[in-house]
Amino acid sequence: KQWYQRRVRAVTLRPALRTLAIVGVFFVCTGPMFITSLIFWHNPDAANIPIEVSWLMHWMVFLNSAVNPLVFGLMDRDIKRFFINTLCFPCIKLWGMAQITKS
Repeated sequence: KQWYQRRVRAVTLRPALRTLAIVGVFFVCTGPMFITSLIFWHNPDAANIPIEVSWLMHWMVFLNSAVNPLVFGLMDRDIKRFFINTLCFPCIKLWGMAQITKS
């Protein structure tokens, strides 16, 4: 019964961690842009930021779209196994580590 409770806890915890990771990455990437937009909306004179910082914030928003597939890939066992089999199979075959792909 104890192993069952641990299994149920792990199964319910995994989607929560995935959601937390996705939301966390979203806020880290888009937060600075939205905060400065709100400051500029309320007081246009207060948001005098250098153009480099503005570009960095815009690129962080774009980076969010690039990072989301990585977060999904790192959190999902099937996707992770697919990438190991697809990208690393020649290395695994050469090193004699085929048992990794079977788990």
